[in-house]
Amino acid sequence: LGENAEARRVLEQVEKRHPDDLRSVLRLGYLDLEAKRYDAAEARFESVLARSPEQAEVHYFLGTVRREAGDVDGAIESFGRVPADHERYQDARLQLAALYERRNDFVSALREAEVVQQRSPSRQLDLYVASLRAKSGDFEGGQEVGLHMGTRIGLDPVWNTSLVASIGVDSALRDF
Repeated sequence: LGENAEARRVLEQVEKRHPDDLRSVLRLGYLDLEAKRYDAAEARFESVLARSPEQAEVHYFLGTVRREAGDVDGAIESFGRVPADHERYQDARLQLAALYERRNDFVSALREAEVVQQRSPSRQLDLYVASLRAKSGDFEGGQEVGLHMGTRIGLDPVWNTSLVASIGVDSALRDF
């Protein structure tokens, strides 16, 4: 905590002396985010983006601030601005999926999760996509993903089919 206070003091001095130097503003925004001072972090990140809108990393962190502050629409907007060639793109898409899921927009959540699944398949993503398919009403699609996943990891075909069928039944029963 003492190191952050000293870092903050130094960065605030740099910010006052060199207001056009975005690095100190950005670093102060990171410190504000870390300290859960979301209003201050948001203001600093927005300031950076107003002067340098191509900063994909800042869009990502602004999305994080907005998500943590409970601004789902703002977080969706910010995470949506992270370009496909950025290293945080896949994480931004998963953040979008979770935010859409929070709003019960399972079709949009599924769309975002499938983008990541196409780029970087994994069992965990397969399960997430299957659950989103079921939540969106696509029980067959959810079961298909489950069967594919079970086959890929070598589950016994009879057990795999029974497991996936029970997932479909469980999902269908939740709607009643």
